Amino acid sequence: MSSTSDVSLPAGFIRALGAASTQEQMLRVTADWLPRVLETERASVTLPVSAHDLELYAFGGSAEVTRTNLRFPIARSMVGKAFRSRRLVVVDDIVGSPFEDLLSLADAGLRSAITAPMTSGGRCLGTVNLANSQPGFFSATDHELLQAVAELIAGSLGLVQAAEQEKVRAMTDDLTGALNRGAVLSRLEDQFANENARPSLLFLDLDGFKLINDIHGHNTGDQVLRIFVSRIRSAMTDSDILGRLGGDEFLLVVGDDDAGTRAEMLAEKILTMCATPVVIRRLKIDLSLSIGVASPCLGVESASDMLADADRAMYRAKRSEAEMVVADDEIRRLTAMLAVIDHDLDAAMVGQMMTFHYQPVRELATGAIAGVEALIRWQHPQYQAIPPPLLIDRIEATGRVASFTRWCMQTVARDLTTLRQAVPSFETGRIGVNLSPLQLAMSDCADIHASACLEYGLAPSDLLVEVVESSEIRPGDEAEKTLHKLADNGALIGLDDFGTGHNALGYFTQFPIHVMKFDRSLVGVLTTNSEAYTILKVLASMCQELSIAAVAEGIEQEEEMLACRDFGIEYGQGWHLGRPKPLDDLVELLLSESTLAVADGFAAASAFR
Repeated sequence: MSSTSDVSLPAGFIRALGAASTQEQMLRVTADWLPRVLETERASVTLPVSAHDLELYAFGGSAEVTRTNLRFPIARSMVGKAFRSRRLVVVDDIVGSPFEDLLSLADAGLRSAITAPMTSGGRCLGTVNLANSQPGFFSATDHELLQAVAELIAGSLGLVQAAEQEKVRAMTDDLTGALNRGAVLSRLEDQFANENARPSLLFLDLDGFKLINDIHGHNTGDQVLRIFVSRIRSAMTDSDILGRLGGDEFLLVVGDDDAGTRAEMLAEKILTMCATPVVIRRLKIDLSLSIGVASPCLGVESASDMLADADRAMYRAKRSEAEMVVADDEIRRLTAMLAVIDHDLDAAMVGQMMTFHYQPVRELATGAIAGVEALIRWQHPQYQAIPPPLLIDRIEATGRVASFTRWCMQTVARDLTTLRQAVPSFETGRIGVNLSPLQLAMSDCADIHASACLEYGLAPSDLLVEVVESSEIRPGDEAEKTLHKLADNGALIGLDDFGTGHNALGYFTQFPIHVMKFDRSLVGVLTTNSEAYTILKVLASMCQELSIAAVAEGIEQEEEMLACRDFGIEYGQGWHLGRPKPLDDLVELLLSESTLAVADGFAAASAFR
């Protein structure tokens, strides 16, 4: 018997295998050439689908390949023996053979079989199999030829699989195994191009994921994401595609669902599954999910339009009590409006269409104005008054935080200078400007504040920095560092809306606080709610002990003002004390109250003394 290396295979077969760039092409080449190299009545290839099973690909005429979905156990089959041992296995007579995979061959009238392992790089990639109706049909030469063919196919298959695995890695999110952003959006485009079976979309956002990372660490956060993805996958079908857009946002492309009904059912199923807490070691972590659903039945013209619908529906869910929101015409109109707003933001800041209105902060003992709070306003030419929360959301969503912060500081500094020139008695008055954690997290935020003050000849303490959403600022993060840098520069820090959300007494020591502003949720019920009355009274006393200026927000009635004053709260603002006004109207108000001495802005704060 000659050695395998002496066996000569057709050059055309070798060239064709070398040119195959996919596993499917490689199998077609094998199906086309194998009957020419070896005479046989039945030919096939098996490939591993698990650690225990091999799947059969049957060859027909004209390079036909059929994936049979027949799986043979590696432990009890002829192909499994060749796969495990990495040696040629020959059965001269199938009748009486113990191998399970040969039973169907016997039923088909076949009597002999031979299978060779496809080995490459120390791994077995599958087997090549032949069968014939005559017992003992395959000769020693056939054995050598089949082994040579198996080794040739293995070399080609190894290269193809490596290339395909590299392609999969390039399309896959390393952490979760879902498709990455580029890949899932590309697959969405491909599916949307099929006008007869367009997909629906689920835009999924894992609420509060940043908090999970902050509290439990990123390793735990990573495990939460993997478990979250596994739950989604368990609800999917083969026609669905899951991708990670980034962070805690995922896109589920729901195949063949023109009406969106299956997408809604799938969303409900995912929400039910995610209602069960995630257990990691001894931790039990609750999941909260917001889902936006979009379908082509709204008449979308592109995949990007549908994605925008799903994205906007998800944000609607996130900002409401609903866990799931289905995109509709109203959301479509909102999307169109946001596109216009986003486009006009820069021009609004440059052209002074965006401006501030100023609400007085009065000294409760005298009624004198101690300062004002700057409140953003934008009267859009098409959509009229844009709600401030929506405006801030669009500034953050479009990456304009830095330019907006510069504009804010420059504008309030200029307006304060204008006020003091028009109303000399306002020389000690100050303007409070709200900054979000995202603005404070900018490395040059404190420098922007200092630069605006320097340009207009103001002291750093003239522009009071009011911290909004303080619950999102944590010890050691960039926002907290900025607060300390601002305070070191001489700026005054006010904690806004105290009494809402996750505000805690720890902020008194965590942040350099000069002014504490108590929210309307406490002030508005202090005359009717004994608990609110007691809490506010204690907080006011604490501020006095710590030399922190106390401001009651949202005073709308005389009784509320009097109660706050009795508590020792020095300052107040609200409609009862003055509504927000444009700069010119504020000048008129200050001039009309010239008989009242302007309070020495927030004099209770130790930094003002």
